[in-house]
Amino acid sequence: MFSHIERPFLDLISGAIGVLALFIVIFLLSSWHNAKIILKIRASTFHGKYPIFVICEKHKNSSIGYGILVCNKEYLPNKDLKMELNKMCEYLEIEGLNEVSPKESWDLFEDFITKRFLKNKFYIFVLIRPSGVSIFKRKLDPLLREHKLSMGFMPIPEDWDFSISLIGNK
Repeated sequence: MFSHIERPFLDLISGAIGVLALFIVIFLLSSWHNAKIILKIRASTFHGKYPIFVICEKHKNSSIGYGILVCNKEYLPNKDLKMELNKMCEYLEIEGLNEVSPKESWDLFEDFITKRFLKNKFYIFVLIRPSGVSIFKRKLDPLLREHKLSMGFMPIPEDWDFSISLIGNK
């Protein structure tokens, strides 16, 4: 007699657990597309030089790609290096890198590489989004090779953000 009474009770509980699990899965799936994925990049020094990061990606409003200098200086270990990166970033900002045509922006970037970039303190590490592969191949890679600059590169997913740290730094 107890087995007949317990059975509907267990069915109700397992049904409630199943509905609750379904709501949790629906909630997680609906919020997944809003999730922000952050790639943690752990860079290292190369022959005593510190990395400066450039992102190659397609400009949002056009089919032309850009090379964007990452001006996050927090990963650099000392104040002098932070100041140097800040000066380079200010130079590009003052010259209006993001406010000129793509052709002018690459001329400006080349001027930066030849006159303002400190080859003895930094090397360039390129983060390449899928939309920026062609601009890397056509513009940035030949520019860096022409000026014999040390470089590294890494593909990164299109919509992922990233954080930077140096190996050995906390």
